[in-house]
Amino acid sequence: MRRPFFYGWVIVAVAWVVYGFGIAPAYFSWGFFAPEIIEDLHLTRGEAGFVFGLFTFLYSASSPLVGLALIRWNLRTIICGGSLLAASGFLLLSQAETLLGCLMTYSVLGGVGIGISTIIPCQTLGSNWFIRSRARAIAIIMTAGGVVGTAMPPFDKVMLDTLGWRSAWMVIGAISLAVAVLGALLVRDRPEDLGLAPDGDERREMSSARKATGGEADSAKASTASLITEVRQHHQWTAAEAMRTRQFFLLVVSGVAYAVPWGVVAAHGRLHMEDVGFSTAAVAGVFSMTIGLSIVGRLSGAIGDFLAPRKVLGVALIVEALGTGGFLFATTTPVASVSLAMLGLGFGVAYINIAVVFSSYFGRRAFAATAGVRIMITGVFNGIGPWWAGQMYDAYQSYTVPFLTIMAVGLAGGLAAFLCWPPRHPLDEEISE
Repeated sequence: MRRPFFYGWVIVAVAWVVYGFGIAPAYFSWGFFAPEIIEDLHLTRGEAGFVFGLFTFLYSASSPLVGLALIRWNLRTIICGGSLLAASGFLLLSQAETLLGCLMTYSVLGGVGIGISTIIPCQTLGSNWFIRSRARAIAIIMTAGGVVGTAMPPFDKVMLDTLGWRSAWMVIGAISLAVAVLGALLVRDRPEDLGLAPDGDERREMSSARKATGGEADSAKASTASLITEVRQHHQWTAAEAMRTRQFFLLVVSGVAYAVPWGVVAAHGRLHMEDVGFSTAAVAGVFSMTIGLSIVGRLSGAIGDFLAPRKVLGVALIVEALGTGGFLFATTTPVASVSLAMLGLGFGVAYINIAVVFSSYFGRRAFAATAGVRIMITGVFNGIGPWWAGQMYDAYQSYTVPFLTIMAVGLAGGLAAFLCWPPRHPLDEEISE
């Protein structure tokens, strides 16, 4: 008998659009427009890096607000509100005349709006609607940033040539408005809201298993082994319990290791490549390829359903780190392509698997809060990275120190992932005794 169509896959499609069009145009376009913005507004590279760094910090720091907001509002309301806030920032950025104007519009309004409406809400939707297919669902959703991002460098070049960077930001603001409308129409928080169960399974109440162990149901189902399995299966970590574990700390280190290289290259990649002789068209092509390969990485991240996600995460971080180091010395198209391919693939796999590890280790109940705090802490370093890289270039006319430092951070994150064994909840220890 064929199963009825599961609405969870509609949620995956909607989350894909919300995430991809909510974050990719704004995230990838600042770095691409940076040379023109620097020239028109008379900014230094450090200042341009600071604008992008504050943007990444604020969208990361805003993520824990989602967990708090869920106490009062549902994900649909949060996605709509954040998208409208981001849209207002990008529309106002088109009129900016000073560094402060860029900071208040792109960094503050855009960063907070994206932080509220994209990463945590979309990952939470995937985590809420699926258990067995969780890695695949989250991987599909997170490919959106790569798919939309792949189109952004050539699209940005077309907008620069035909509209200019100011009108281009108006287009990006209109895209965020459309995301808000889509979220309002189709997002539903959990399968239980529609009388469904995760993965489209038939709903099973834990209480029936508990009654069975009390002798009021079929005694054949009341074995000690099944009780232990049932309790372990349904127990969920609280956010406070999860954040006190060694594993949470190691995953934060891994989060810094995957996010900072990607952010610094996004902010300074075009500037660095044009410094060593690449044309704007060549930069657009190479970065489009890089972002496209991150899609392959994100899809490959679904192997976390079949292999230990922490090991997949560790390998991905090492590959990303080596790609970052190679990019520093890329003076030809083949070297730049290979280096950025490693960066894109490593980032894509790590991006998916760190969410899978969090969800697998700490469960649905703690996912939004723990992932949000992790992203907030990561955001501090992700915000400092682009600013520091720009400052170092302004001082020494070179990206050597920042790129090599970031490579070392990536390698350390890979080691942290390999050392991140699954946590053992105190309840498991009590049951075992």
